[in-house]
Amino acid sequence: MTRKRQENPQKAISKESITSSLFSLMHEKPYKEINVTELSARADLSRRTFYRHFDTIDDVMAYIIRDTSDLLALFFLKHKISDFKSAVFLFFTFWEQRKDFLFLLRKNDLLFMLLRLLLPETRIKMFGDNIPLDSEYIFYFSSGGAWNLLVKWLEDGAVLSPKEMEDIAEKIVTHFK
Repeated sequence: MTRKRQENPQKAISKESITSSLFSLMHEKPYKEINVTELSARADLSRRTFYRHFDTIDDVMAYIIRDTSDLLALFFLKHKISDFKSAVFLFFTFWEQRKDFLFLLRKNDLLFMLLRLLLPETRIKMFGDNIPLDSEYIFYFSSGGAWNLLVKWLEDGAVLSPKEMEDIAEKIVTHFK
């Protein structure tokens, strides 16, 4: 995953190497057991280079999640969202392509990091700071529902398609009417 902002190409390459190396290591061992020395070696970078970009491994994960929130916001902004049902379809279309990432987070008890950073980051990218209070509450209520659907979807092995999740969302909305 790469940042969309313009940055020094070498800096971007180093960050990409660190993030992809973190994923590689997470396939081999628990996140909590990964250290900076090992991550730097896997990325074929010095510890000093690591520390030029990040303070901790959690900062690397936060960088990845912020990058993902950028992609999610752009994905939603590119598509027309007419209701909760279509938002759920798009949400699961986006995450279906990133199941491996979600499963790694879940396996390492890191979904909380995704939730903590994703919703506020995505809201700001989609609506800015001037969102009316009632719209902000609607966003958080809808996002919370979509989040819980995502967690259940992962628990069930992420086998249902975005269309099947959209159908479930339609039943949910009907239930609230």
